[in-house]
Formats: sequence, structure tokens, C-alpha cells
Amino acid sequence: MLKSGLSVQKMLQLFISPHSPVFFKAVGDKLLSMLERGYPLANSANQLHIFEPELIAIIQHGEKNATIAEEMLFYYDLCHQKMMDKTEKLFSWIQPVAFLIIGLLIVSIYLSILFPMFSMVDQI
Repeated sequence: MLKSGLSVQKMLQLFISPHSPVFFKAVGDKLLSMLERGYPLANSANQLHIFEPELIAIIQHGEKNATIAEEMLFYYDLCHQKMMDKTEKLFSWIQPVAFLIIGLLIVSIYLSILFPMFSMVDQI
């Protein structure tokens, strides 16, 4: 939103609209009230204690250089890449375990069918 030309206050007003989730409304309302009191965005975000310290540092750097939109996009890309790496690592463990469980179920079904046949052949 910042990249498309919206100000931080307009963006926060969109966050506190009636159609937004409750969490966005609460965070947007607190940030907007602190901005209206004259606090910088980085200090306002730091007061909430829900944002990562990296994000606060990036906001401060963006405020100093007047490139907050680009800095936030960079941070988004970094967080997205970290999340994708963690997801791929998690699935690299889940997939083999799931295949092993499915394989064991299939083998157990075949054995449950074949054991009675083998026991009947042994009796003959």
C-alpha cells in the first residue's frame, strides 16, 4: 500500500475499517492513535511489543532514508523466503514418514488377506 502512494495514516485507516479482522483493527487503532500524538512509526510499532526487532530496525532505516516502502518490501521478501525454507524443511520430514505409514498400512492389509490363505494351505 505504501508503494502505491498511500500514506501510513490512510493505510492504518483501512486496517481499522469494519470489514477488517479484529487483530488488524486493534493494531491499526493503537498505531494510528500513537501517530496522531506525534510519535514516529518505529517508536509506535516498538510500543506494541508484537513486532520483531528486525522490523522495527527496518522501519527506522526506512524513515531515515525516506524509502520505507522499499524497505518493507525487502523485509517481506526476506520473511517469505524464511517461511518457505522452513516449510520445505518440515515437508522433507513429513513426506517420507507419511509414505512409510501408508506403505505399512498397505503391507498390513495384504498380510491380513494372505495369512488366512497360507494357514489354509498349511492345513492341506
